[in-house]
Amino acid sequence: MESIEFNDLPEFEDDEVVFKHLGYSKSSSQLYENFHKLVLLHFKLWQKHFEMLNLGCATYLTFYLFCKEKFQPKIERRKKIIDVVRRNRLPPALGKPPEVITKPFTIMLWGITKERIERWLSGAAGESAKQPTGMPASPGIAEGPARVVLSAEEIVKVKEGEILVTPITAPSWNPVFLKVKATVTDI
Repeated sequence: MESIEFNDLPEFEDDEVVFKHLGYSKSSSQLYENFHKLVLLHFKLWQKHFEMLNLGCATYLTFYLFCKEKFQPKIERRKKIIDVVRRNRLPPALGKPPEVITKPFTIMLWGITKERIERWLSGAAGESAKQPTGMPASPGIAEGPARVVLSAEEIVKVKEGEILVTPITAPSWNPVFLKVKATVTDI
C-alpha cells in the first residue's frame, strides 16, 4: 500500500510564479500530481479487489463442482433409498411375537402388550381402527385439531396448538414439540 501526502496550499503564490507568467505553480502542480496518483492507486486497488473476487468465485465454483462430482452419485442413491422406504411401509413388528409379554420396560416404556401386538397383526380393521388407543406418556388431556405427519419433511405443516399424530418422532423434531398441545405416536 502506498501513501500520499497532501500539503496545505499556500495562502498566496510566490511573486515569481505570478509575475513571470510561468503558468506553473509548484503547490498546484503538487496537488495535481497527488490527485492523479490517488486516482491511479484507486484503480490499482479496485483491480486487486476484482482479482480477489474472481479468485473467491473460482474457488467456490471449483469446490461446488468437486462436491457435485464426488457426492452426486451418493445423493442420488440415498434419494432412491428414501423413496423406496417411503413407498413401502414396514409392519410395526417383524418375526413371530412372543406368547406373553413379561418385561415391565416393554409394557411401561413402549406400551407393547399382547392386545396391541394382536391388533397390529390383524391390521386393526373395523370400528376399533377409527378410535385411536394407546398408553399415555404423560398426564393430562389435550384437545385440538389433529395433524397427521408421516415423515420429517411434513413437520413444517404443523401449526401452533395442533395435536401431532405420527408413527414415530425423533430428537430432531424438538422445535415442533413447542408448537403442539400433544403428540400421539405408534411407539
